[in-house]
Amino acid sequence: MIRSILEGMCARWATEHITPEQIEQLEEIVLLSEFHLKKDKDKVVQVSDLDGKFHHVLYEASNSRIMEHTLSDFHKYVKMARMLSVGAKNRAEKSIEEHKAILEAIKKGDADEAERLANLHIMHVMENLHIEIED
Repeated sequence: MIRSILEGMCARWATEHITPEQIEQLEEIVLLSEFHLKKDKDKVVQVSDLDGKFHHVLYEASNSRIMEHTLSDFHKYVKMARMLSVGAKNRAEKSIEEHKAILEAIKKGDADEAERLANLHIMHVMENLHIEIED
């Protein structure tokens, strides 16, 4: 729950401070994620790494060292869980679609929507992890 709130706040702040170069980086990450997923459904490591890069660019774009540091630590802590989540049935596709939606909200300058979507994205990840762990 705390992570989803922080990720949402990060997306809000990123919307306010993101550079054109960072938007390009996020677009490239989304395209590469889609490419790897279409190329080989078993590319869990690549898609998971790209997922981490997407979030890292958002952390940097938030323009808050404290936010970047806190969320980077969270991301390192949940690295194995992220691989499990991305490897779950259809989760990688959904995650990429959620990243695209967050990026579109940021590009439109809609901080409220970016925050809402980032919060929802993390909630979906957490729900998926609970399902995977129970199976």
